[in-house]
Amino acid sequence: MIDQNTAIADLKRNLETHLEKYEWEAALGKVRALELVSQRDLDLERALLLIIDFMDALRAKNYVGATKTAREGWKEKLYIVLEGLDEALEALQQAEQNWRTSETAVRNALKKASQHILTRGEAENQMGVLEAIIENRDAARGHFQAALGADQRHYRAMTNLGNLELEAGNFAEAEMRYREVIRLNPDYSVVYNNLAAVMKKQGKRSESVTYLKKAQQLAVREVRGDTRGTNIGKIKNPALDWLGNPKARWGIAIAVLVIAFLISRR
Repeated sequence: MIDQNTAIADLKRNLETHLEKYEWEAALGKVRALELVSQRDLDLERALLLIIDFMDALRAKNYVGATKTAREGWKEKLYIVLEGLDEALEALQQAEQNWRTSETAVRNALKKASQHILTRGEAENQMGVLEAIIENRDAARGHFQAALGADQRHYRAMTNLGNLELEAGNFAEAEMRYREVIRLNPDYSVVYNNLAAVMKKQGKRSESVTYLKKAQQLAVREVRGDTRGTNIGKIKNPALDWLGNPKARWGIAIAVLVIAFLISRR
């Protein structure tokens, strides 16, 4: 039978592994497990909660909320290099501001944002979206995969890989991606819209209606800043601004499928 000291040592080793790999949620789980058998490390727990908020905001495209997140203990407890992070966050916002006017400016800003480990996943995802808009799907796929390599919980990158499968007619693969997104973030409205489209394509009308209703409910909460990531800083989710972007052909195929579904129900 494993004694308490051995169990504590194992937990600490696992914790260090998760910290080295930037697996913040898993690290928090180990910290809370250690609290049951050892002294509580409030500073480490607080640092992990703060960085999880930061990453949630980034994944929700809530750059302002990410910028506002406090960073106490990141360098001391999480061994994160903070130098260059503010510049990387500013670059993400610059890319968003230039999205409708200058592809070159967007690419340059995203390249700069990709240089910091914490913003790399978001920058790679946005690069992928840019490639998808100009129908360079192979390059888009590479960037989405790179985003997940930098941040394995980046649910928008996972959604975008599902979108590529949907556009290619690979409905089973798309469904698998979308269900993984729901596991990562059950509050993300877009994935339910997309899953509704996949269900419709597979003749599962009842399930399609269910997912569409869920998407509508969550979209309202996202606008209010009341879902995971959008609630950091309490701002409207900028991800919804794609509706006003004349260049945003990425997502139009999904919208057409949903509209066709609604018309067929009349």
